[in-house]
Amino acid sequence: MKRVLVTMFAVMIAASACSKDKDAAPDAAVLVAASASAVPAASVAVEAGTAGGATAAAGASGASSAAGTYAGKATVKSASMYIPAEKDWANVKFKNDESKHTGDSELTLSIDADGRVIGSAEGGAIGNGVIDGTSDGKEVRGTLRRKDPADEGLMGTFLGTLAGGKIDGTMRLSDANAAAVREATFSVAKK
Repeated sequence: MKRVLVTMFAVMIAASACSKDKDAAPDAAVLVAASASAVPAASVAVEAGTAGGATAAAGASGASSAAGTYAGKATVKSASMYIPAEKDWANVKFKNDESKHTGDSELTLSIDADGRVIGSAEGGAIGNGVIDGTSDGKEVRGTLRRKDPADEGLMGTFLGTLAGGKIDGTMRLSDANAAAVREATFSVAKK
């Protein structure tokens, strides 16, 4: 991206310096020479690659230190859903079925050296779900989907903080037709 911007800037400078007559076309050789001399494109690409490479390496080392398997539980409780008070929303009703999908569920997460997170929720309030996500060594985030889409269990997103061999976080969940909106707190520890 930097290379493109630098090249465009150099071309604009060369074009404005080539001719005092606005209607005259700039000489192509002058444009090429000006863009090449402004900032060598190779050095911009190397600098950008070095900075990006350092950031990627730092993220990879954080994720590799978090690598391992974590197990624990999630506690699911009823959540509220905001419905605006304006007249356009007057006929919208939400009945949060409090009788289902509350309580505890077992969670297992595995983080690999690249920061990929996979796992599962087993039984309880959440039901049987599949977890997919990422970790940078400090945070863990991702989604929970159904192992069997027909089981009417919960699905949603999660965000956790990794510290001291433990991940603590929250989940925002609902069933497929949003008749049950839930939030959960979870805590899993490294095995």
